[in-house]
Amino acid sequence: AGLSPEAALSSSRPVLGARLFFDRNRMVRLTLIARASDGLPLAEGLDAAGGGRDQALENAKQQARAVYKSLAGSSSRSGGGMGAFGGASGNGASASASSSPYSRQSVDAGGSSLLLHVLYDPASGVAFVAVADRPYPKKLAYQFLDELAGEFGRLYPPSAVSSASRPYAFVTF
Repeated sequence: AGLSPEAALSSSRPVLGARLFFDRNRMVRLTLIARASDGLPLAEGLDAAGGGRDQALENAKQQARAVYKSLAGSSSRSGGGMGAFGGASGNGASASASSSPYSRQSVDAGGSSLLLHVLYDPASGVAFVAVADRPYPKKLAYQFLDELAGEFGRLYPPSAVSSASRPYAFVTF
């Protein structure tokens, strides 16, 4: 028995994520997946703001490209790609992230109301980015990215990622 968004928000029954999902100031606005070695975009989610050109979102995409370059540079220097992230827990990750095989970091999107939550999988060389409103909880952003990375890894082995030659090769994901 599903609840309407209005009923979920006014109900005394706890509904996991109902307030965060329906509050337009607290949501993931865009999801990006790219090969970190060269920044090749593999897949991109739809703009949750309605598809219009939002300057803050465009700036966040530019910032994501800079993060990919940072990952590619640290990967070639250190061999692991974790130099830019400073280890598995990264900046702003939850305490439970330390048991994860992924590197994480939250990056300011150029002083806007957005943050980039970045999860890097060194095994596959793929970076997953969730562009979210600043009030969106980091823990939820990283849970979302963990699930996304796990599903992407199940569907596409590292060999498929490394052999991708065109942008958005995994757009069906």
